[in-house]
Amino acid sequence: MDSQNTVIGTFLASMLGIFSISAFKKWLWNSDTTTLPMLQRVLNLTIRISYRVFMDMSAKKLTVQATSLVYTTLLSLVPLLAVSFSTLKAFGVHNKLDPVLADFLTPLGPQGDVIRLRILEFVNNINASVLGSMGLLMLFYTVISLIQKIEESFNDIWYVKNTRRFSQKFSQYLSVIVVGPILIFSAIGLTASFKISSYMQQLATIEPFGLFLAVGAKLLPFILIIIAFTFIYMIVPNTRVNWGCALVGGFVSGIIWETTSWFFTAFIAGSVNYVAVYSVFATLIVFMIWLQLNWLIILIGANITFYCQNNSYLTIDGDSYKISNRVKERLALSILVEVGQKSYLNSPPPSIEDIVRKTNAPTETVTEIVEMLFNNQIIAKIGENGSDITYIPNRPFDVTHVRDVLKDIRKAEDQIYQLDERIHYPPSVKRVAERVEDVIGQSMGKKSLKDLVLEDIKEQKKGGAKKVKPPF
Repeated sequence: MDSQNTVIGTFLASMLGIFSISAFKKWLWNSDTTTLPMLQRVLNLTIRISYRVFMDMSAKKLTVQATSLVYTTLLSLVPLLAVSFSTLKAFGVHNKLDPVLADFLTPLGPQGDVIRLRILEFVNNINASVLGSMGLLMLFYTVISLIQKIEESFNDIWYVKNTRRFSQKFSQYLSVIVVGPILIFSAIGLTASFKISSYMQQLATIEPFGLFLAVGAKLLPFILIIIAFTFIYMIVPNTRVNWGCALVGGFVSGIIWETTSWFFTAFIAGSVNYVAVYSVFATLIVFMIWLQLNWLIILIGANITFYCQNNSYLTIDGDSYKISNRVKERLALSILVEVGQKSYLNSPPPSIEDIVRKTNAPTETVTEIVEMLFNNQIIAKIGENGSDITYIPNRPFDVTHVRDVLKDIRKAEDQIYQLDERIHYPPSVKRVAERVEDVIGQSMGKKSLKDLVLEDIKEQKKGGAKKVKPPF
């Protein structure tokens, strides 16, 4: 009897465990987070984002990008520091480059000092008069290529296909290269002055201000790195990034950065075998590993920022952006109706972000369809920068028939893959395809995009709205 009760108890316990796991999965992946209490919502999104970042790392999406950035960094590091050194030298603060490099390379232990001295030696040996105009151009090109590679990696994380124009890249990258070092070293100088000022030293002797200042001094490196990462996540992707989400990504990556530095220092201090194994290559190997970790942490923060802003991608398989052709046709018409309505009502043209909010569709899907409509010359772009690009009708909507738009949407990928002409269809299949086209054409008749726009406007403005003459 006791054994029977034990078996039954075990069975019930296992069933309860399965139920709890099932309920947890349902709560995690099928819950509408907007309806959850604040604490549950934060917990739910934290687990989802952590899972998606882990899956992206498992799929080597982030690690491959980090490896590519390591290679570009090795080629561009000395030119970048040379340009920064020249800029700082003009302001008389070039001597601060050494302590900053020393701080960055501290986790590498004795090998860090070797790398630091060698880098400074290379930087000091660069002579602008010897390089000549072509040499200087190559120097700036190498530096700009690093920043461009960083932007491409961030755009890939954000599924952004529009890149900045060359003129924008040159002006914005150059401003980052020239102004960035000045701002960084100014912040470091202000921090150092703040610490050694007589007023702060006197205040430190008074409790509890002394305790607050001591804790603040410990937290200051974390705060500075979080601010720097937040700034990077906001300006580097060629899209509009919510500052709150950028702050979340900057906070997490900043904590991981400082924690990893501590662990890496402990690893280097406790390991002597790598020198015996790699001999003269040990310094380079350790430096490359350190760069790989740093870039991986930065990309993880960018990934967290993306998922924080785009909750529609927080699915168990991350494939919320894969849609059927039927949904693609409907979404394309919805985008055209939105563009047409803004133009009809003389409102500001919509951007990608506006269309995403209106349709509740994933950013990548909207971007893909908008690009397809643009390439088919149905809509036109206004603006140059990715986050400022908006869309307007490119042709009169009153003479653009819905049936023609649907045909363009269905044939859009045919132009890319060019399989339709290569495949040998049976005659019966060809006849069915022709009938389908005829049926669609007959059912749509001469219905234009303007008709769709006016129908929606009428629905939205029932109850005596003032009629406005459409501009198209």
